[in-house]
Amino acid sequence: MIRIKSKNYIVRDFEISDINSSFINALNSKRINKFLSSGKKKQTKASCKKYYYFMTKKKFFYFAIIDIKKNKFVGTITFRRLKNNIFAMGFMISNKNYFGSDLAYNAIKKSISYIFLKVKSNKICGNTFKRNLSSNFILIKLGFKMVNKTQRLFKFEKKIND
Repeated sequence: MIRIKSKNYIVRDFEISDINSSFINALNSKRINKFLSSGKKKQTKASCKKYYYFMTKKKFFYFAIIDIKKNKFVGTITFRRLKNNIFAMGFMISNKNYFGSDLAYNAIKKSISYIFLKVKSNKICGNTFKRNLSSNFILIKLGFKMVNKTQRLFKFEKKIND
């Protein structure tokens, strides 16, 4: 089990018990999911479990961010191995009270460090919709560099030496 802990939060393996009505409602909230690739499709407990089992079977990293002080589920972070030591990262802040928060930013930052150091990754990639200003700014603040853009997306990457 993976645990990254600070005085304010824990980043831990996402658990099947994290799939509850609050989580599913967040996934189906237009405000929260408008920039998710799954945003157009209604999510159910079954679809969430299917994704969980897919991530587990592939041995990808699927993390939950928990606010320790308030005992609140904040969101998720995923890292999917693309090839060798290159990972694709995604994150979702599912609790709107944590949009733009230092807690969410620091949890994402620590999880990136974990992937670089413990898993020996040398590059992490991330895509965002151009209109997703929050995620774009977070990635830039985390030291990601834009490497490509399309009509709809920005493509970012961060190398271990960046």
